[in-house]
Amino acid sequence: MDVPPRSLQEHVITRSLLMRAYVYLGPIQSLAAMAAFYFQYWINGYWGQWLDLPGSGALYRSATAMALAAVVTTQIGNLFAQRTERISSFRIGLFSNKLLWVGIATELALISLITYVPLFQNFIGTAAFPLKNWLFLFAWIPSLLIVDEFRKVLLRWREQRRLLRLRGGEA
Repeated sequence: MDVPPRSLQEHVITRSLLMRAYVYLGPIQSLAAMAAFYFQYWINGYWGQWLDLPGSGALYRSATAMALAAVVTTQIGNLFAQRTERISSFRIGLFSNKLLWVGIATELALISLITYVPLFQNFIGTAAFPLKNWLFLFAWIPSLLIVDEFRKVLLRWREQRRLLRLRGGEA
């Protein structure tokens, strides 16, 4: 609320947005999805194997569901990270937006339907994975938030240095 609205002439997709999406956060989310996919294989007898994994069947479909669930869980962290552009997300409070939690509950309900309800499994091409695997998936939630918080710290530090230089102080 401290910053005026974006000008109508300003583009919605900016260089900063693209850098965040494709340089900082996208690779982490991709790593989480791939890790979840392989995790499902590895805990089912394919430990350490990267190639020549089954490309069909229930195990493949459950690994696919794990990868999809990893996208959902990392997006929960991303949701918290993207609430601010420069200010730490921890300064605005976890419960300052109640609809945020409705959205999280909705996306977790939808991924649960896709993962555990046969009608949705058949339509999407997934299979159930053990509930304990959610611990692995939930462990990825803070990853995007932490990386974006680090980016925000660097951004604020650079802005402070620039302001000091403009005022004639030392940088």
